[in-house]
Amino acid sequence: MKKYFRYPLIIIGAAVMGFAVKCIYNPAGLVTGGFAGMAIIAARVWNIPLWVTNTVLNIPLFVVTWILMGRRVVLRSLLATAVYSASMGIFPEITVFSEDIFLSGATGGLLMGVGIGLVLAVDATSGGVDMLALLINNFARKLKIQWVMFAVDAAVILAGAAVFGPVSAVYAIMSAFLVSFISGKIIDGPVFSRAAVIISGERDRIARRIIKEIGRGVTGIHSRGMYSGKWGLMLFCIASRSEMTRIREIVYDTDKNAFMTVCNVSEVFGEGFIKK
Repeated sequence: MKKYFRYPLIIIGAAVMGFAVKCIYNPAGLVTGGFAGMAIIAARVWNIPLWVTNTVLNIPLFVVTWILMGRRVVLRSLLATAVYSASMGIFPEITVFSEDIFLSGATGGLLMGVGIGLVLAVDATSGGVDMLALLINNFARKLKIQWVMFAVDAAVILAGAAVFGPVSAVYAIMSAFLVSFISGKIIDGPVFSRAAVIISGERDRIARRIIKEIGRGVTGIHSRGMYSGKWGLMLFCIASRSEMTRIREIVYDTDKNAFMTVCNVSEVFGEGFIKK
């Protein structure tokens, strides 16, 4: 994705998340999952501002992510986290849905899912649980980011039940499921996977990086350039939409003269994809 699309999406997604926490979840007394949920608990118990708790909790996680995944993910995530925290401080608190806990949970889940989905779709995070989920996914590819988020969110919500009560916790878990479902749809897009064909003189380096950094297999297909008459290997790779964003960056970071085409794939059967 072009840079001029990536960063506006990060800003919009993070602002939507901040709005959901400040103006939907908090007034209704709905504890969300993750660091936002911890921030809401801290605000209710110790009267600590939401943005302070969210910022402080993210510091060690960013250090670990920098070490394990590099500065590119961290820098984008810093932007998202800054906008996320700032929006929680800037937006005025509204009480339009605060009397209807079901409507608050549904609306908050919809907005939070859209916000997280936009941020993760461009290979960034807002820190917190989605960054933790990205780290886990980096080592366990079969675990979907959105469902790792849901598992952690549910644990935080259950912890918050002592503060907000069991009824609030049940609605919050419903909202967390909605967040994971919607964000997953945005991350993966309308199709399950994408297929890439890559032609490059640096094919060996590109293939090694995709296998090591993304965890996807790459196939070399013997091909002949009809203009030059030369034989070589054409790389073929299938990955999810979010992974394809990272693959595209690997290809052009390794060889700026590479030729790459990407197409949508509706179904993929086999290891790492659908199993019949």
